[in-house]
Amino acid sequence: MSSLQDNLGIYNGSSWGSAYVRVANQEKVVEYEDPLFQERFGNNIGKPCYKFWRRRSPCKGCVSEKARKSKKPESKEETARDGKTYLMTSIPIRRNGRWSTVEIIKDVTEAKVGLDILQIIASSLDIRRVYNLISLELKKVIEFDRMSMTVLDEMGEGTVETFVLTKGYRHTELKEGTHYPLSGSLLEKLMHTRAPVLVDDTLTPVVETDRVLLREGIRSRFSFPLEYKGQIIGSLNFGSKRPGSFKESHARLLNHIAPQLAIAVENTRLFRKIKDSEERYRTLVDSFPHLFFTRKKEGAFSLLSPSVKTITGYRPQEFYACSTLMDSLIYPEDAGRVKAELAVVWDGSSPSSRNLEYRISHKEGRTVWLSQDSYPVRDPRGKIVCLECLCRDITEAKKIEEVKDNLMRDVTHELKTPLAKMEMTLQLFERVLTEGRETDGEKRRQIYHTLFNNLYRLKHSVQNILDLSSLESGHVKLKKEDVALKEVLTSAIREVEEEAGQKALKLLVSLPEEIPPLLGDREKLSHAVMNLLDNSIKYTDKGAVTISARVLPGQVEVTVSDTGRGMEKALLDRVFERFVQESPAFVGSGIGLSLCKKILEGHGGKIWAESEGKNKGAIFHFTLPVAASKEKN
Repeated sequence: MSSLQDNLGIYNGSSWGSAYVRVANQEKVVEYEDPLFQERFGNNIGKPCYKFWRRRSPCKGCVSEKARKSKKPESKEETARDGKTYLMTSIPIRRNGRWSTVEIIKDVTEAKVGLDILQIIASSLDIRRVYNLISLELKKVIEFDRMSMTVLDEMGEGTVETFVLTKGYRHTELKEGTHYPLSGSLLEKLMHTRAPVLVDDTLTPVVETDRVLLREGIRSRFSFPLEYKGQIIGSLNFGSKRPGSFKESHARLLNHIAPQLAIAVENTRLFRKIKDSEERYRTLVDSFPHLFFTRKKEGAFSLLSPSVKTITGYRPQEFYACSTLMDSLIYPEDAGRVKAELAVVWDGSSPSSRNLEYRISHKEGRTVWLSQDSYPVRDPRGKIVCLECLCRDITEAKKIEEVKDNLMRDVTHELKTPLAKMEMTLQLFERVLTEGRETDGEKRRQIYHTLFNNLYRLKHSVQNILDLSSLESGHVKLKKEDVALKEVLTSAIREVEEEAGQKALKLLVSLPEEIPPLLGDREKLSHAVMNLLDNSIKYTDKGAVTISARVLPGQVEVTVSDTGRGMEKALLDRVFERFVQESPAFVGSGIGLSLCKKILEGHGGKIWAESEGKNKGAIFHFTLPVAASKEKN
């Protein structure tokens, strides 16, 4: 055995660094161990070699057995009974006609941990997601109770952020995400020394944060700089509840992984910025009321904001699946103009297209007006690759524009007729005065009535417009009190008797003996009834206008019917809209019925119209709730 020991003198441990040497015979019994092996693991001579690997029986796929059979060195990684990972290389030797193996066992735990950590770092763009895994790996080679990474705060100078943290106890002042002054921290010292910092005992503090962690039971600390592109950006820190827990030798492993950790921290911060920007952009796009999209020349969409569903009725996925869907929605009358205007943007003749207005058909069948801005996006060679477009739904604006045009037309027409009659009457009166002719009483009465009636008509039209605007704006509150509806109806009938008589129309009244009182604004209710009667008289050339009422449970229903021009069914659905008339050329501002609807609905009532068609008369019904305390069964 001594000759073998002499021959293995080169394996005396020191020449192998952290490698150990032993010899096992073909019966798998240890015959020799070098002094370092025995110092580290005890004397195992005469014992089965597999006991070292925490085995009760020979290892499956025994590397020494394999080397003896192959007659060449074989290697294998295994975890020994101390929990560390070793690489064992078996070299077969033959002596005295028997085969043995020289087993060179090298501790590769640090190397394996380093390699595993590098793989973990590479597995994620956000190091915070895999930080716990890195911590578990480092625990295999460094004993600690606390591990953190601190980085210089990007938001302001002179502060440090605890970027990530793991610890084996509950309370801590320096929590993950905590910002604290750079002054008095280990990171500040690292930035000056650019070398690892050891604090053997926080009872003798080196920096201010030693005192903070001492209150948490941390007695020793080790901090390693994280350097990126020549600048210290942070540190990897360890804390232990045992004093003197860390050694400078721990820096050997960290030297290998620190550069990758620094890159990972910077990537994480960049990833966070991109993600935050993406979230802000997505929130903006998702909440943006207008339609934003990016479209390629062949028609395919690469981006569509969710508002496309509200504006068109179709989901974004439907446009992605069918690139021609948007084109098919554009009104044929507008399609050619849209195509021509976008063509000059695509060919570069125009830098953009602004306020391109066109109509599309909503999925539900209604018309939607859009105003589109389009801007070209170019690749590095200057070629236009797509258009970024912003579409605003201007349907309501178009309706308002149409209403304004109608208002100007209708109000002008409404005011023009009585003003013209008043002008003619005054001119006639002026001639009489100029010529010095006497006028009889009947003539003077005609002049007076003409002026008075037309002045009343002007006042009524203007009042209707003001009342409707006030009610729609919400600036006017209804002055509710107990109202005798029968008196309101009777008074309105008297007001229109003269107007009906001038057209030789009969006014028929059918009211019950008693109508329960209402809680309402008498003036506004009178105005509503007057407008209904005026409307029927206006559109009836011969026959009669009838007003009737009936008491229903909890409410009163009033009906105004006539034998006039009637309405088509299409108009019945819109007759209470603002500025809608039986004919645009017909005298009137077209707001009387709209005002009626606003007033009655403000009282909790309803109004609707019926007609069998043109020239078959019209019937208007409205209901109002009776005052609860006055209701009669």
